[in-house]
Amino acid sequence: MLSQSQGALTVNRNPIFFVGLVYYPNYLDYFIARIEYLHKLFKFDAVRIVLNNPTIARAELERLCDRKWPNFAVLIHDNVGQEFGGYQRGVDNFLSVSSTFDLVVANDTLDIHHRTYTAGLRSFCHTFCGAEEPNIFVGKIDHYRRVLRIDGLATARWVRSNFFALDSEALEAIKFKIYDESVNTLIFDTVIEDEFFSEAIGPELRNYLRNWLFVPTNDSWYKAAPLDVTNSRALAVKARAILQEKYLSMRLSEAGTAFISSDPSGMEKVVVLLRRRLEAMAVRARTKVQLSGHRRASSGDHS
Repeated sequence: MLSQSQGALTVNRNPIFFVGLVYYPNYLDYFIARIEYLHKLFKFDAVRIVLNNPTIARAELERLCDRKWPNFAVLIHDNVGQEFGGYQRGVDNFLSVSSTFDLVVANDTLDIHHRTYTAGLRSFCHTFCGAEEPNIFVGKIDHYRRVLRIDGLATARWVRSNFFALDSEALEAIKFKIYDESVNTLIFDTVIEDEFFSEAIGPELRNYLRNWLFVPTNDSWYKAAPLDVTNSRALAVKARAILQEKYLSMRLSEAGTAFISSDPSGMEKVVVLLRRRLEAMAVRARTKVQLSGHRRASSGDHS
């Protein structure tokens, strides 16, 4: 991987490959701009954009990305395995190019669901490139108060799946297998909650998934709802994606991989937090104006 010497990045490194997953049409332009900025930081040796949504035209995506990166290609994926299936599509393609590489992965919610702005992207790059040890997993790290278990493996922490990086040693430790199809069999598409989860999923993780998916609160998934015939399939798909995220971290933890947070620190952290606060205030102000305008319009309709 890359290393730092007197503040500059050295050229003695593995190739750095990037996999970007595209699904949401509305995020496309912003995502491409973010990849361009990441390329300025990392100088990617190859870029693969995995198209996971057939409503987006491949030709249009290729036109938008034309000549932006060296060794670039668009790959089509059928959304099986959601983002992890798409990521694996990119990794498998890279294995036909090289057997040794560092990997940066992102989907098109990058810098949308968790805003860190350019400060966060810079911090991510310098954290990964400046690491002085092999076998590393870099990204936004979440923790849980209890140990979560799947079929003998366990973790109380995981790296968020929408933006992360692995060096070649970490990839080799999991045999370049980002996506594990067997995990999908641990969730059953049923409306009976007690039969939704396989026994291979530990009780703490089952409770975590129940609270996140089936119990709508301010702290749960934004589409959380009681399990019923109208949503069992969608909730099963979401549950499998969550398990893939946790299982990847479990396998890497078992392999002795170092988990390294990419969060900004120092003044950059202060700037990010301030920008988030200002954006939240702006959103609340716009909402109040819209509600006020709606009330006036409604009042006029009934006069």
